[in-house]
Amino acid sequence: QEAALAAKDQKLHEFEAQAHTEHLVDRSELLEAQHELQKVSTDLSTAHEHAAHLNSENQAFRQRLDGKDAEIELLRTEVGELRAHMANSNSSHQQRMNQEKVDQLERQLLHAEEMLKGKDKEI
Repeated sequence: QEAALAAKDQKLHEFEAQAHTEHLVDRSELLEAQHELQKVSTDLSTAHEHAAHLNSENQAFRQRLDGKDAEIELLRTEVGELRAHMANSNSSHQQRMNQEKVDQLERQLLHAEEMLKGKDKEI
């Protein structure tokens, strides 16, 4: 009977050792999973902050583009008004001065439109 008790005691110790080992493995896996979850959470938070920053920059850029659109429209209006004035002007000197102003405004308009096209491609 003592041998049977010793065998049962041995089996109990083996079972306890196995349970303890499994507990340690389960705990280790749990800690590793928690670490991975924290890392993914941190990465997601960083990506979200970066996306918010890019969105803010994009919004500011679009506002600047809207301002450039308004500038271009103003230049077009000025060119049109000068052309109308030139058509009604009698003096050749005045016409030449108006033509120089029109040429200058058209260069500014062309430059602004080219910049705007370049910026549109960046978006």
